[in-house]
Parts: sequence; C-alpha cells; structure tokens
Amino acid sequence: MESLPVYHGNITREAGEKLLLASGVDGSYLLRDSESIPGVYCLCVLHQGYVYTYRVSKTESGSWSAEVIDLERAHHQDVLVPVLTVLGS
Repeated sequence: MESLPVYHGNITREAGEKLLLASGVDGSYLLRDSESIPGVYCLCVLHQGYVYTYRVSKTESGSWSAEVIDLERAHHQDVLVPVLTVLGS
C-alpha cells in the first residue's frame, strides 16, 4: 500500500477528511494508516459531501478485506466498489 500515490501514511482521520473535503471532487479517496489498529489501513472516500471510512486489512489467505467503520452509514457500501476496482487493477 505504501507505494500507492494515494497513500498518506500516518495522518489522522480529521486530516484525511480535510484533504478530501478540500478537493470537493466526488470519488476522491486516500489511504492512511489506522490510528487505532497497527498494520491496518483506512480507505477514506468522498461521496456527496461526506467522507466514508473503511478499515482495510489483509486476511490470513493474503487477500484484502474492507469493513465499514461508520455502521450508521453502512448502506453506502456501494461507494466502495468502484474504488476497490481501481485499486485492484
């Protein structure tokens, strides 16, 4: 992940949200280190003025898994699909 141009390292959730909101472009996203779980990443996606955050980690089989952090907005999981398609290509 660290080699991806969208990786921002050890920035806070607030700093990541600020960057995305400043861009104002729907579909903008970034990866950052999780503040609470070492070795886990957070994928932050701007969609309709809100930043959705997904926790991204490697499974035991070596594939990537994403889980919604903000369960209140879990119905917006469809926001994640196009981003993962781009990251996986």
